[in-house]
This record gives sequence, structure tokens and C-alpha cells, in this order.
Amino acid sequence: MGTLVDPVVDNWRQLDSSGLMARAGIEFMFRRVRDTFASVDVQIWHVPAGEEFLISDSPCLTLRYSEDRTEVEPHVAIGDSHTVTMPIAKDCYLALGDSPKDDVFVSSNVSLFNQLQMRSAFGHLYYRPGSNITRSVDAFFSNSARSSSDQAAYRPL
Repeated sequence: MGTLVDPVVDNWRQLDSSGLMARAGIEFMFRRVRDTFASVDVQIWHVPAGEEFLISDSPCLTLRYSEDRTEVEPHVAIGDSHTVTMPIAKDCYLALGDSPKDDVFVSSNVSLFNQLQMRSAFGHLYYRPGSNITRSVDAFFSNSARSSSDQAAYRPL
């Protein structure tokens, strides 16, 4: 059995140790993601007056909407997501969607996306010094129900 399998396994090990297997996998995934995003449009969302987005050290989020579009599930695989989102400034959010947009979020969506950023942070949240968002961040982390995975350090930019 070893006589039949060893040459194939040895060849695979050589390809793997040279990095060719990893490179081929990364290139395949890049093409797959690029093809997935080719059919979607860019949406730009702004905040209402007096509100701001915060940015975590893990700003890009993949989201899947519930059937009735009243809830979102974050951190799903790109192929299973309905959108990919990312704050690009304190007052501007980028999303991928089925039609181009340049619109204003309602306040509850600003709050939702800020909470998603807080839950997604690996270690830091960034916001403008003196921002009103400080209260929301403090409230989020002072809630005793927060799990240790939600405990990220935060600081103003």
C-alpha cells in the first residue's frame, strides 16, 4: 500500500512545504470572493445630525438578515451573507447591497451598527475625543451581563 500511496503523498508534501498549496488556495478564495462581489452595488450610509459611528479593530462585518429583516446575524461566511459592512468615517458607513444608495440611517440603525462594532472588537474601539458615543460605549461595557469576549479596551482616536 505504501508503494502506491507514498509517491502521491510525497508530491503533495513537496507542494505544501513550498507554499504552492497555500498560494493556490488563497488565489482561489480571492477569485471566489471577487466574483461574489461583482454583482453587488456600493451603498453609502450617513448618520443623522448629532450621531457618530465608532470603529473597532475588526471593522468589516458580514451580516445575514432574518427572513422578516428585523434582525441580523453577524460574522457569517461571505457566501452566506446578505451584505458586508464597514464604517469608513465617524459619520459614514459603507455596505454592499442589491442597489446603489447614498442615504441617511435612522438612529436605531446607528445604534445597532455601533453595538455590532463593540461586539466584534478584538481589543480596541476608536471614536472621536469628546464624542457623545462615550456614554454608549461605557454603558455597553458596564453591563454585568457582558461576556468576557465582549470586554474590549476602548479609546478615543
